[in-house]
Amino acid sequence: MPAQTESILVLLGTLMRWVSTTVLMVGLVAIGCNDDTPRVAQPAALKEKGTQQLETFATFTGPMPTGVAVSKSGRVFVNFPRWGDPVELTVAEIKNGKAEPFPNLAYNKLNTNEAEKCLVSVQSVVVDDRDSETALPFHS
Repeated sequence: MPAQTESILVLLGTLMRWVSTTVLMVGLVAIGCNDDTPRVAQPAALKEKGTQQLETFATFTGPMPTGVAVSKSGRVFVNFPRWGDPVELTVAEIKNGKAEPFPNLAYNKLNTNEAEKCLVSVQSVVVDDRDSETALPFHS
């Protein structure tokens, strides 16, 4: 085989490997790229699915809640960790648009001398399958 033909074959082989690698890479990128743009359902689309429009249930000023839990019966619980802001309630139940201490005000009152007898700084609230409320406290 002449040297010129051999060089052309080597060049063609290299070109084919480059093309197949490029096609493979483009294909992998295309498969891995998902459109993760948030989409907002328009009111008409909501009605078609039988859902209602969102409405304000409660608003907060001051310390902001970091967790919300809703029981099967519709009770709503929120928590406010003590991360530096003055926090009166670290766990509350929302009743008539107001944050009411849960389970009571005395247990929400911070007592650093007897931290085991109070909620120090609740990071999250959860309602389990049995509709039992659980607070995940952080004692520091």
